[in-house]
Amino acid sequence: MYFAGFIGVPEHFSALTEKHILFLQKYNLHDIKIVRNNKELELSAHELQPEDHIIELGRLEKYLKIVDEARTKNYFSIFGFDKIKILEEVTEETEEKSEVKTTISSVPSAQKAKNQNIQGRLHNLQDSIVTSEKLQEEGQEILQDLFKSGNFQNFKLDGIEEIAKGIDSTLSENPVSYNALTLLKDHDEYTFRHCIDVANQMMMVLKYMERDKTVNMKEVGVAALLHDVGKSKIPQDIINKPGKLTDKEWEYMRMHPVYSAEIMRDLGLTNMQIGIGYKHHVKKNGTGYPKGVSYEETSEIDRLSTISDVYQALITKRPYKMTDTPIQAFKKLKQWMGTDFDERLVEIFIKAFGIFPPGSMVKLTDGRCAFVLIRGKDTLRPVVAVVIDKDRSRIQTPEIIDLEHSDYAELRILEGTNHQNEITVIEARDWLKNRTTGIIAIDLRDTDLFDEHHIEDFTNIPLEELTVELPRLNQKKTMLLLCEDGKKSRKAHEILKACSLKSLVIRGGLSYWEKVIDPAVKRNYPETEKQ
Repeated sequence: MYFAGFIGVPEHFSALTEKHILFLQKYNLHDIKIVRNNKELELSAHELQPEDHIIELGRLEKYLKIVDEARTKNYFSIFGFDKIKILEEVTEETEEKSEVKTTISSVPSAQKAKNQNIQGRLHNLQDSIVTSEKLQEEGQEILQDLFKSGNFQNFKLDGIEEIAKGIDSTLSENPVSYNALTLLKDHDEYTFRHCIDVANQMMMVLKYMERDKTVNMKEVGVAALLHDVGKSKIPQDIINKPGKLTDKEWEYMRMHPVYSAEIMRDLGLTNMQIGIGYKHHVKKNGTGYPKGVSYEETSEIDRLSTISDVYQALITKRPYKMTDTPIQAFKKLKQWMGTDFDERLVEIFIKAFGIFPPGSMVKLTDGRCAFVLIRGKDTLRPVVAVVIDKDRSRIQTPEIIDLEHSDYAELRILEGTNHQNEITVIEARDWLKNRTTGIIAIDLRDTDLFDEHHIEDFTNIPLEELTVELPRLNQKKTMLLLCEDGKKSRKAHEILKACSLKSLVIRGGLSYWEKVIDPAVKRNYPETEKQ
């Protein structure tokens, strides 16, 4: 049985993203009919560009042998393809446009629901993080040019609006992607990154509150990106001072919301947007600034901007202070509820992020440290990747743990910890973006994903035999290990530390692989082999 092509175009493929293009390039599609700049074109997958509108997906360069029909259906259904073209047999005489003998229809909705699993969400997070990072870099460059030039009269908002639109779009695909990246950033160019992070957080919380149905999200994003633009009029030696400010310097600093409002007004922004620039430091107890602005004069969005601004400052490393972990920052926000902030909005803000946001590092009750990958239904029990062992050594083959799983009922998060103390920011970012084979493993592009010789189930192998069995796998280049119980999983990790084999130990055995891991891995690695 052979995969012969796609039927129809899923709605979300009509305007291409980079993620869609990468997917299509895996299959070397040709004669793809698209619309670009109001012109209809026929291109190959490698000629596609973001925002192209697909009319027809064209033809495969070669038919692809299907090793497992059920897995094939699962894989393509993840991407929204209800039907695909199937040939029952291909011979040397078979022409590329042979009659389609069989059509595999969409998988049942129950199966589709199963595909929305831990690994699927993790892959989506990783893809979104790449997009988020590009938007952050572009936004930082635009804001830096604006702040440093001071040329507000001739400044056009097109670039800022595009960044706000991009953030809105990315948050729609994965609400936590920006937050994960925020927790893994360095502290360079604080003002610019701060503005981008505040924009992301405000928009994420508004989406969580479903305000995106009544509020212009692009306008909120633009205002948040420019909320600190008034700092461009503050002496740079004050802005960049590594220590605490003097009283006189604080007088200058407290003027930046006034300057922000003036600049935003000159740029033609709305009253709602100007309010964010002017009121993002107004506190409930009157200790904020500018002076003379009462809390009653602030809107819900103004108050949210204040919470976002403070939270972002708390979790960001500065020369004169250590970084708070998210949970430490949340505790401070709760301490200041009723005095500084709106109690209801603080509670909503924390719920939107989850107690342990993706990208943050936590210490487990068994002494190990882990990165939070995905927020669970129970915000206290997310999916984590264990990366630091009890003895503070690095774990080269991190174990993914779903803390909501009954197997881990006794294991819980003890506290949030600061990842900079355990691992470099770059390593953390790469782990979360899956640029190493450590976390999800398993770069199976040079192996056959469906060859069972490359999937080892250690359910029935005695614990004492693992020392012999695991090194043997180097001979077969096996990259995936399955263990049924936690004790065996731990032993496998210890052995693998001494091996050159890069693998992933999955606690749960083969049944857990088939139910949870397998469908989503194929989102990145095709399940077919070229003939």
